[in-house]
Amino acid sequence: MLNIEFIEQLYADLTEDKRQQLNTLLFSDSGQDIGCLTQAGDVSLAQVEALADFFRLPLDSFRKMPAQPLATDGGSLPEIMEVMDGITANSTRLKDEIENLQVIIQNKQKELRVQGELIETMKKKLEDMNILE
Repeated sequence: MLNIEFIEQLYADLTEDKRQQLNTLLFSDSGQDIGCLTQAGDVSLAQVEALADFFRLPLDSFRKMPAQPLATDGGSLPEIMEVMDGITANSTRLKDEIENLQVIIQNKQKELRVQGELIETMKKKLEDMNILE
C-alpha cells in the first residue's frame, strides 16, 4: 500500500520550482499536480519510480508497510522515516530561523547606514564651525 501522507509531506517541503518540476515529470504538461495522484490513490509503478528518482529514495520508502525492514545499521524503514520526519521538522524550523536572522541583519544594516549619515552630518557641521579641519 502506498504511503500517501509521506508523498504529501515530501511534496509540501519542496520549493515552488521543484513542485513544478515534479508535476511536469509525473503529469507532463496536463496541468495536474500531486493532489490528483494522492486523492485518486491510483498510482502507476512508473509514477512511483519517478517519485523515487526525483527524491532519490528507494521504492520501498513509498510503501505504507514495507515488505521487509531495511538491513542497515540505521534501523527499520519506520525508524528511518521517523528520523526523516524529525529532520524535515528541524529543517523547517531552521528555515524560519534563517528568515528571522535575515530580517535582523537588514534592520542592523539600515541602522548602520543611518548612523553613518549622522556621523557625516555631524562632521560637516563641525567643519562649518571650523572645529574640524
